[in-house]
Amino acid sequence: MTRFPWFGRLVLLLVFLHPVFAAAQNPPGPAAGDDPKDASPVWTLERALATALENHPRLQATAAGRRAAEAGLRQARSGYLPGVGLSQKVVRSNHPVFVFGSLLEQARFGPANFDPGFLNDPDPLTNFRSEASVRWTLFDQWQTPARVSQAEAGKERASLLDRWARQQVRYGVVRTFYGVMVADARVRVARETVRSAEAQVRRIRDLFENGQVVRSDLLAAEVLLADFRQRLIQAEGDARTARAAFLTALGHPAPTRAVRVKGGVPRGRFPSEPLEEVIRRAIRIRPDLEALRREVDAAAARLQAARGLYLPRLDAFSTYGVSGEKLSDGSSDYTVGLALSWDLFRGDRGPGVDGARAELQMARAGLKEAEDQVRFQVTETWEAFQSAEKRLAVAEKAVEQAGEALRIVRDRYGEGLTAITELLRAETAQLEARLQALEARYAYVTGYAAVLLAQGRLEDPGAFARP
Repeated sequence: MTRFPWFGRLVLLLVFLHPVFAAAQNPPGPAAGDDPKDASPVWTLERALATALENHPRLQATAAGRRAAEAGLRQARSGYLPGVGLSQKVVRSNHPVFVFGSLLEQARFGPANFDPGFLNDPDPLTNFRSEASVRWTLFDQWQTPARVSQAEAGKERASLLDRWARQQVRYGVVRTFYGVMVADARVRVARETVRSAEAQVRRIRDLFENGQVVRSDLLAAEVLLADFRQRLIQAEGDARTARAAFLTALGHPAPTRAVRVKGGVPRGRFPSEPLEEVIRRAIRIRPDLEALRREVDAAAARLQAARGLYLPRLDAFSTYGVSGEKLSDGSSDYTVGLALSWDLFRGDRGPGVDGARAELQMARAGLKEAEDQVRFQVTETWEAFQSAEKRLAVAEKAVEQAGEALRIVRDRYGEGLTAITELLRAETAQLEARLQALEARYAYVTGYAAVLLAQGRLEDPGAFARP
């Protein structure tokens, strides 16, 4: 059998590098696992964001928190309103004091009722008493104003936490949406490589059977095919995981294979600001910090309420009643008055003030710690974004350089001035450069979204998607 080792190695290398070159140069096609005839909905970034803001359980929880806070504020403000009550009593008794007083209430007391026999042993009497009462607290030791202040702080806090949760949900959608795109790109490369490799292994087997390549070339081809299949399995698993993460970010459970995304990783450059300015803005406007400031306000109101227990309490009251032998008639009366009460000693007031003061100090310390953490988070995300921007510039430059190097090596190889190994290295370098540029672009885009989130400014993700 005549053997041509150099020819076999050349065929083997060209066969396996061809699909890699094609995958690197072809534009993205349909998402991994998608059938062009599949009727499942296509997810754009805008549609994904709208779905997440409507369905995500975290936002449903924060919306319920807002409603609860609003109800709490209405309840606290009700302390400024008077209390109105109605009562209806019917009593029948022969108790001397009851009979004497009821006759006076009914305006039926007469000279005969002074008879000692009547006073000592009266006949049973029925008294219908209808009464309306009003009680209005004029000063309740600052308890109602303190409760209102706490409730107002709670309402603002709930609104701020809802805003913060919405920004976090938006960031999750952005990150996982582009994550699906990157995962699909990897699957496309791996799948096309396996398909082409399978076909070419059959061709190399035919060449081996015809004596044109050695058995080691065929075995090497089969080993490479097995490696490509493993890479495809890993890529498909990563794509399914990326889709599961995307659906979780949406709060929209559905089969992962039904997820199809549409769009592309944004091009262009995003604006970059000095780190000091970014930190100052984050400390000033970030919703979770504002929510903590409202907690400090609520703690201050609790301290005011605890101190107010040392003060007197003033209530106004009024009653209007009708008493009669029958429900349909009777004699009316009214009462109007003021009541001042003052607890000269209560053993729980001092500890209450101390506890409220400690809670206020805790709230302030928690706010300070949170501000320090925000400074670190902003610094971390800003540095990561700056690094991603530099990496992207290097990666894009590397793509240009790899393309030019490949052109030169191809010319040299065509003239017989270099070996096939140098050409293969150039082709591989170009592929790696393009893949690294894709990864760098993803890191750059999501890094900018992270910077916006760290500042509390991720209100309109569509704006950063179009730099």
